[in-house]
Amino acid sequence: MIHTKLNSLFYNSATIAIFLFFAIILNACNSQPTSRTDEVKTTQPKYSVSITKPSRNDVFRIEDEISFNFRVSDSIKFDSIKIIINNLDIISFNDINAVKWNSTNAKTGSNHVRFVFHVDTLQISSSTSLRFLAANKPIEYGYKIVNTYPHDTKAYTQGLMFEDGYLYESTGQYNESSLRKIDLKTGKVLKQYDLPDEDFGEGIARYEDKIYLLTWESKKGYVFNLQTFDLVLEFPISTEGWGLTYDDKHLIRSDGTHILHFISPEQFSEVGTIEVYDHERKITRLNELEYYDNKIWANVYGEDYIVTIDPKSGQVLEKIDLQGLLSEQDRRNYRVDVLNGIAWDRKNRRLFVTGKLWPKLFEIELVKK
Repeated sequence: MIHTKLNSLFYNSATIAIFLFFAIILNACNSQPTSRTDEVKTTQPKYSVSITKPSRNDVFRIEDEISFNFRVSDSIKFDSIKIIINNLDIISFNDINAVKWNSTNAKTGSNHVRFVFHVDTLQISSSTSLRFLAANKPIEYGYKIVNTYPHDTKAYTQGLMFEDGYLYESTGQYNESSLRKIDLKTGKVLKQYDLPDEDFGEGIARYEDKIYLLTWESKKGYVFNLQTFDLVLEFPISTEGWGLTYDDKHLIRSDGTHILHFISPEQFSEVGTIEVYDHERKITRLNELEYYDNKIWANVYGEDYIVTIDPKSGQVLEKIDLQGLLSEQDRRNYRVDVLNGIAWDRKNRRLFVTGKLWPKLFEIELVKK
């Protein structure tokens, strides 16, 4: 009997303890601050801006004033709008309906245009690409022959320069390519370095006391001592080598397209490019190069003219028509190839031109048409 009562008492006590435990838990849950359940998460509004006009890759001329139209996701009052041109130039506006760009600082070819919109603490970006032609038609020139000099009819001229009273010429063709120092008046080769048979020689340029020489398809160039023609080193190039010149800061290289590459003469790294266009189209097949009067002078492969190029913008500034320079008789008597080779005598301000396998080299003066 006593045993039965003890069991009953133990059972009732356990039931009460369990009841109290759950009551305490329930009360603790109900006593949490109401602000936790009432908390509302807030986010900043999402805005988007797209450029509706002009369309991507629309074509303009340098100096055109271009107006931009935009589509925004909501009625936004922008604090400021910035235009960043080719990651360099910044123009600021406050009114989205008055965003314009006078494109005097554009380059010919493709230009990257980025807009940065500021509203409150947000920054929104949108970008496009526009293409540009030269602002004006090139000024046209003819020529006057001042002097005529002999030229080796076996020299497949690839590069030409005039330094310290001598002509320097690089020649092409596999198994025949060379670097030469030449007496201007006689055409006599005074010094010659023959390239390996597997190299097709291309353009040359002077930097300090060295001559840089490109090869066509070997993706490499050579550096020679100007005085001795000793080979100093070999360097890589990323494309085909065509023409080469030096602008007192960078080597400038052509690759047969409309693009010119600016190269560090010490590290051989590319530091920039320009795309070459006239007022109507891009100028491809840029070949032998020269630099003087702050302009790049370029042969165009297969054409009887030279173009001058603004090194900053890529615009073709002038076109020099050299048709008839080599007489029809010389063309019949010799196995000649195309016009190629431009050299500038800085000291005496003389301009020399020739061609591949031509029997003559000409000193010319330009005559405005």
